[in-house]
Amino acid sequence: MNEKASVSKELNAKHAKILEGLLKLPENRECADCRCKAPRWASVNLGIFMCMQCSGIHRSLGVHISKVRSTTLDTWLPNQVAFLQFMGNEKSNKYCEAELPPNFNRSGSGLEKFIRSKYVEKRWVRKGAIQPTTTTGEMSSNWNKLTDAGSKREGFRVSGHSVNVPLALGVDSEGYRMKRMLHGPNKQAELRGCIS
Repeated sequence: MNEKASVSKELNAKHAKILEGLLKLPENRECADCRCKAPRWASVNLGIFMCMQCSGIHRSLGVHISKVRSTTLDTWLPNQVAFLQFMGNEKSNKYCEAELPPNFNRSGSGLEKFIRSKYVEKRWVRKGAIQPTTTTGEMSSNWNKLTDAGSKREGFRVSGHSVNVPLALGVDSEGYRMKRMLHGPNKQAELRGCIS
């Protein structure tokens, strides 16, 4: 069964209100890429809001880079809405534009090149930075795969004692998936390695 078919009208209406509220936040009032006012589109896997023009460019990148949805016309899954609540334009741009020169001209005929450089080439990502881009469903799935494989898995490093609950999963600039875990009262451990 299609996951979206399982979303009731009531839940879809709730998601629409949440998305509307997110778009009213100061950090989401402009397109994440061109800075155009009042974006109405979003990338569910990048966690950003964008204008219609940039949404077309994002669609051309392919769904392996950006999955575009309308904030008003499409049905949203709970984990997609949760990820947009978690990420947003400001947090995404802090990662994707960390090394972007001040006053960089991102508009005009070079907009597509800018977007490709930003998301495909990751041109302005600070070396070693962690990108929190994985949805909650993928976190649970990857966490289960990892724990099913046992605690001693080649290529992983755990700092701290026992690891219990995933808090966030992301990808660093070298393509390694990262998990932050909670172990004990208010302590964190970090697990690094390629998680399939």
